[in-house]
This record gives sequence, C-alpha cells and structure tokens, in this order.
Amino acid sequence: MDFTRYKKVPLGALFLLLWAVFCVVAYICLNTMGYLPDHLKSTNNYLLFDEYWGNNRGSTWAIGVKSYGKGSLLRKFFGCGPDGFSAYVGSFFKEELDRKWGRGTMLTCAHNEWLNTLVNLGITGAVTYMGIFLSAICRFFKKRKECPELIAVGISVMCYMGHNFFCYQQIVCTPTVFLLMGAGEALIRQGRSPCPGDPPLCQTGSSQLPPGL
Repeated sequence: MDFTRYKKVPLGALFLLLWAVFCVVAYICLNTMGYLPDHLKSTNNYLLFDEYWGNNRGSTWAIGVKSYGKGSLLRKFFGCGPDGFSAYVGSFFKEELDRKWGRGTMLTCAHNEWLNTLVNLGITGAVTYMGIFLSAICRFFKKRKECPELIAVGISVMCYMGHNFFCYQQIVCTPTVFLLMGAGEALIRQGRSPCPGDPPLCQTGSSQLPPGL
C-alpha cells in the first residue's frame, strides 16, 4: 500500500472523536456529582462513577489513589517498589478489602497501569515511564512525512496507553508495544529498503546508528 497518498489526517474526524470522549467524561462527572436534572440522571454502571463502576474499577482506583496519598514523601516520589502494590495497599486497607471481597483477598494491582505505576514507582517513576510512550508518539508523528508508516506505530502506542488506562501490563500486549516502538525507531534510524515496485520510504533514514548506540 502506498501510504504517501494519505498525508493529511482527517482532523475533523479526530476532533469529533475527542469531543465525544470529552462529552462522555463530562457527563459521568456531572452525573456522579449530582449536578444533572432528574430527567438526565442515570444509574447505569458505566455512567455513574462509584465503587462498582467498570466492574469494581471504581473501588480499586479509589483504594490505589488513597494508598498513594497516605504514603510518606519518600513513597510519593519513589513508590513502594516494583510489584509492591498488593502489600502496600493491604497495609492501609486490609479490613476494607476483606469486607469487600472476602478474608485473605489480595488486590494485586489497580487495574490501571498508570495508577499502578504511580503507586509502585512514585511520581518520579510514573512520569519517567509515561515519558517513554509520550516521547515515542511525538517522535513518530514528527517523522511521519519522511516515513508515513510511523503513523500506524504512533497510533498503536496511543491505543495501548488508552487501553491500559483500564487494564494492566500483560504478556500479550506490553512486549508487543515495545517491539512496535523499536521497529518504529529502526525505521527512523536505518530506513527501509522498498520491495520491488514500491515507492521509496523513509528516505531520510540513516544506515548508521548514532555514535555510542
């Protein structure tokens, strides 16, 4: 496929999508805080944020945020340690967790990769980790004119970030997104030899890696 024919992104469709997301989030917030008139209110599980929202994600998120808030300044900056979410949250909310899901139940993660990272690695680790994805997205879209295939890689990373706002790192997706980012970076640095009959792609790519890499 000749990706060079699709240089202009349909900004109108993108704007409508972002506007729709904003409207849904705004409605959930207003509905939850009780600011809507009776005829616009909803008790639907997905439109009313409470502890049962999103298959109990409302509860796990709230517990995660509260645990981060209860931590010392050191924990706020550097977290409780990799994979330490369960023990750390349990130290604050063991009785509540037992009451909600049964005695001995362990909340292994926040079911939100970014919140989970915040608790485990603190604000320093969370910003650094998210920076990997955000900087990759910016880099890929910045180089899209030289190599249109990078648009697909950038969108894939964006989709991963959106998906894992409601999920956690899994073997089926996290390694894949890092492989995609690596492939995208390779296109930028080394270019790609086109197949016979294909137009040249990534013409600005260099066959040599930067010194030290």
